[in-house]
Amino acid sequence: MTDQTANPGAPYLAGSPTAGSLAPAVAENGGLVTVDGKPLKKALAQSQAQAKRRAFILVAPLLFFIIITFIIPIGRMLYVSAHNDGFSANMPALSQWFAQNPEVVGIPEDEAAWAALHADLVEARKNRTQGKIATRVNYDKPGSRSLFTKSARRAPRMEAPFKDAFAKLDKRWTEPELWGVMRRSAAPYTASFYYKSLDLKQDVDGSILKAEPSIYLDLYWRTIWISALITGLCLMLAFPIAHMLATLPLRYSNLLMIMVLLPFW
Repeated sequence: MTDQTANPGAPYLAGSPTAGSLAPAVAENGGLVTVDGKPLKKALAQSQAQAKRRAFILVAPLLFFIIITFIIPIGRMLYVSAHNDGFSANMPALSQWFAQNPEVVGIPEDEAAWAALHADLVEARKNRTQGKIATRVNYDKPGSRSLFTKSARRAPRMEAPFKDAFAKLDKRWTEPELWGVMRRSAAPYTASFYYKSLDLKQDVDGSILKAEPSIYLDLYWRTIWISALITGLCLMLAFPIAHMLATLPLRYSNLLMIMVLLPFW
């Protein structure tokens, strides 16, 4: 093995279990190699890779804990906030009609749309999925849950023309707003939850309007104001105490530290 003092400028991994084997020697071609004949650069790269693997193994349990307890739940929450197929998955015929007739806004005159609505409600009655459908629509138009559950119960006894039958059953079926909500609900992905959090809503044609009364924005500003006020008060109280802890004798500073920590207990 080449003596390190003979080449004081050569790299040497002190304290490493492979330090001796990485001590450089000069090959015949003039390049640096280890005592076992490996190029020094390659040997150092292998040693560093091994150290990185050991470091990863040490932090892997904490990493998996963070992924399982934080990242996955947050990702799931974000996914649910933009995905809701309660309507689209259980009203396939009407959803398909919406996709084929994107230009129709408001109440459709096409009897095929009402026939699709009737067929979906009859099927939902059989599969007992009318609750999921009603819940999805009720998010954007409160009070619609009873409409869908009642209509699904009466749908098997309805006869064509279905537009007149639904209008006779409940006048809410002739509201353009309801059909606008159903059209937006026909897509499994939606931004309506985010609109609501910003006190916004969508009109029948999909345009964004300000919702009244404003609830969430006022709460956001109030929360920010209270948080800033509490932070300022904490700083005003903390800096004098921190200065006292840094300047008082040890026996007094320890007593003061105990008094600071006692409320947390």
